[in-house]
Amino acid sequence: LIAGCGTGKVVLSAAKMYKNSHIYAFDLSKNSLAYAKRITEEFQQKNISFFQSDILETREINKKFDIIECTGVLHHMENPLLGLKNLVNLLKEDGYIKLSFYSNKSRKFVKMIREDIKKNKLKNTKENMIKYRNKMKLDYKNYTFTSSDFYSLSGFRDLFFNVKEHNFSQIEVKKMINECDLEFLGYYFRDPEIKNSYKKKYPQDTKCLNLENWDDFEDNNNLAFAETPFFWCKKIKK
Repeated sequence: LIAGCGTGKVVLSAAKMYKNSHIYAFDLSKNSLAYAKRITEEFQQKNISFFQSDILETREINKKFDIIECTGVLHHMENPLLGLKNLVNLLKEDGYIKLSFYSNKSRKFVKMIREDIKKNKLKNTKENMIKYRNKMKLDYKNYTFTSSDFYSLSGFRDLFFNVKEHNFSQIEVKKMINECDLEFLGYYFRDPEIKNSYKKKYPQDTKCLNLENWDDFEDNNNLAFAETPFFWCKKIKK
């Protein structure tokens, strides 16, 4: 199950990765679903079913899944924990779930910009976003914008103009997954040096699974989670 499939990129990736499987994908946006359906047809992926839904309506799905992917979605909900619980209810025992959450330590700059946008009551129109991005280039000309989201309007909107955003510490992530009876299986970082640095500081944690350590590590490496790495969990069998 791909929960919040957007325009289909994650769906195509999953279809190629999970051979001999059937993929169910839903999103709240009809426009995103229409685009996702079109590109998957272009790539001749026939093992996919699309439907429109909200994560809070998942109880209507009369099916249990081996794997659920939900990245870049829950932290935009009014109640991320409730959304996660709904998804876990659809997961088979010993099933796996792929998640990602914004880190409050790595998003300090983003939070400052979002507060300024809110203060100035700017709506997410194309004109406002282009004007504000140009302003940022002047105001922060010594700042290096490493995120690719800064350079596209859709990405810029998601980064700074999104209506709702929650940020989490690693301790809060641990509490959430514990409350949902999930076992943390580890982060995936694009930059391997992040885990290498972590292992040097915490050599006893050979599998890099201690979220209290990750919280401490992030205090001195506040950009470690800037790319919002995903992580896997396993549903604990009762």
